[in-house]
Amino acid sequence: VKIFMENAAALGINLNTKNNDGVTAFHMACERGQLNVVKILIENAPALSIDLSTKDNDGFTVFHWACLNGHLNVLKILMENLSALSIDLNRKVPETGFTGLHWACNEGRTIVVKIIMENAFDLMDKFGLSIDFNTKNSFGMTAFHRACDRGFSEIVQIFMDNAATLNIDLETKNRKGYTPFHLACQGGKSEVVKIFMENAAALGINLNTKNNNGVTALHRASQRG
Repeated sequence: VKIFMENAAALGINLNTKNNDGVTAFHMACERGQLNVVKILIENAPALSIDLSTKDNDGFTVFHWACLNGHLNVLKILMENLSALSIDLNRKVPETGFTGLHWACNEGRTIVVKIIMENAFDLMDKFGLSIDFNTKNSFGMTAFHRACDRGFSEIVQIFMDNAATLNIDLETKNRKGYTPFHLACQGGKSEVVKIFMENAAALGINLNTKNNNGVTALHRASQRG
C-alpha cells in the first residue's frame, strides 16, 4: 500500500476507485481490521485527495464497518481522526436504518459500545460531534432495543450505567410500542431481564408499560414460556 501511495500521483492511480459493491480500499482496510493500512490511508488522504467519508452501495461508511466487525484499534483511529474523516456518526444504513452503534449492539460488540460511550463527551469537546444514543432504525428500534432483543447482557449493563449521563431513554418504544424490556422478556433473555429488575427502581424504569395492544412484558414472557 505504501508503494501505491508513493506512485499514485505520478502514475495516475485512483485511490478512490470502487468495486462493484461500491467499496474502496479504505472501506476494505477498515472492514478487515488492517490497522496499518488504515493509518497509511488517513495520513496520505490530504495530499492524495483520498475520500475517507465515502459510502458503499449499501450506504455503509468505514465507521459502520468498524462497529459491525468489532475492530477496536481501527475504531479508535477513526474516532481520533473524525475531523479529517467528515463522517456522520449517526448516519443510518438506508435499508435497515442501522447506525454504527446499532450494528455494534446487534453483533454483541461490547468493547465497541464501551469505547463509544467513554468517548461521547470528548467527541463533543474536540470535534463538536455528538452521538444520538436514542436514534431509531427503520423499525423504530434504538441500539438499546437491539442489545436487549439479542440478549447481550454486558452491553445492556453498559447502557444502564451510562443512561443518566448520556440521556439514554431506557423505556423508548418501537413502532409496535415494545420497550427494550418487552423484547428481553418475549425472547427469554433471562440475564437481561434480571438486570432490568435490579436497576428498575434506581433508574425509574416502569416494568408494567404496555405496548400498542395493551400487552405488558409479563404478558409476553407468559406467552413465550
